[in-house]
Amino acid sequence: MYGLVGYLDRTGDDHAPIGRIALQMLRALAPYAPDSTGAAFFVPKIPGHVFVAVNIEGDDVRGLSGRVVRRVGRKATVVSSRMVGNSLQLILDQLDDLRGIVDVVESVSDVGEVECFSMGRSLSVIKDVGSIEHLEEEYALSAIRGTHMIGHARLATESRVDASHAQPFWGRPRPDIAVAHTGQITNYHKLRRRFEAQGQRFFTTNDAEAIGAFLALEMESGASLEEAMRLSLDVLDGTFAYVAATENQLGAAKDLMGARPLVIAETDDFVVVSTEAAAVCEGLEQELVTWEPDAKEVHVWSLESPLHRRAAAEPR
Repeated sequence: MYGLVGYLDRTGDDHAPIGRIALQMLRALAPYAPDSTGAAFFVPKIPGHVFVAVNIEGDDVRGLSGRVVRRVGRKATVVSSRMVGNSLQLILDQLDDLRGIVDVVESVSDVGEVECFSMGRSLSVIKDVGSIEHLEEEYALSAIRGTHMIGHARLATESRVDASHAQPFWGRPRPDIAVAHTGQITNYHKLRRRFEAQGQRFFTTNDAEAIGAFLALEMESGASLEEAMRLSLDVLDGTFAYVAATENQLGAAKDLMGARPLVIAETDDFVVVSTEAAAVCEGLEQELVTWEPDAKEVHVWSLESPLHRRAAAEPR
């Protein structure tokens, strides 16, 4: 755990300063969350192209990254590749077998040194051990522009401290979905066994990864993000709040006891979500009126419509 942030631009500007907003919001959480920091950004699409973010660890990062590029190049056209920090950022020509490309990437290493952090037509997940200042120095977050983002600053309480366990998590294998949470999913191990039996692959013992798996599998079966999030509140046990995003939506949810903080501010120009009201105001550099959703509520905002669609899992 510690804190969540989320932001969606309502103006229709594909180049909103979401990186700068993420940086400022996460800075407000940084004193309480020294272990790791991350954000999932939804950036302008390049028609016919797919973004893949690959985390590479170990003693031979350069050699492993070269092997990834060569192996992926046998299955798809690599439009561009570059290393930023420990992240190999690939742009590929559009292809039908997106899952197959992920398998190819991760087959380069059998010891967890190579892991896809995200894949999609607009999603890019950047996360690492250390503070938001480290992330800014290594990955230049403040220069990223797009439509919306979610982020997380972590204080580790159970699982390991490494880049893989940092949040947000990609909802593999579905393209363009990411999730971050705070709190604890007490039936995590039961859910993980269920999802693994359905073919889902896990890389960590962080329970947020199970939320991403649940949402991805429900959406693969035809559910909307809102429907999947509402269903999640009947399946996930524990005390938690989480944010999720797809290529055109931002969502937020609280558990049935409402024990975890979550605040929201809305204007005609944007929606902003966080576990801390201070992060909302500091991120947007203005005083904003925030409100807190009730227990077992789901809220989803869409890029297609500036109207806030509010859905409660139970009648109010």
